[in-house]
Amino acid sequence: MKKYLIIKDFKRRKYVNKFEWKKKILKAFYHNHNLNLKFRQKIYFNILKLKKKTFLTRVKNICILTGKSHSIYKKFKLSRMSLRENLSVTFFTGMKKSSW
Repeated sequence: MKKYLIIKDFKRRKYVNKFEWKKKILKAFYHNHNLNLKFRQKIYFNILKLKKKTFLTRVKNICILTGKSHSIYKKFKLSRMSLRENLSVTFFTGMKKSSW
């Protein structure tokens, strides 16, 4: 279990959520063409001043149980292997393990 990756991801998501409303407001002002051009340019420079940590694309989907970053199901935030193990012990109701 990669606990440090889970903690790092939690902190990153928390930081992104903290600045999400500010970015949305700035982008709404920037895309409003009824406003003065100089004001929109100032808004654009404020957007550029935001740190890279505030962007949603920096957040990586990782499994909340194992810390793996590949083959993650977004709905459960679990990796393929963790989901399969939890389905076999009926951790999720209403789902079945299927084989082809």
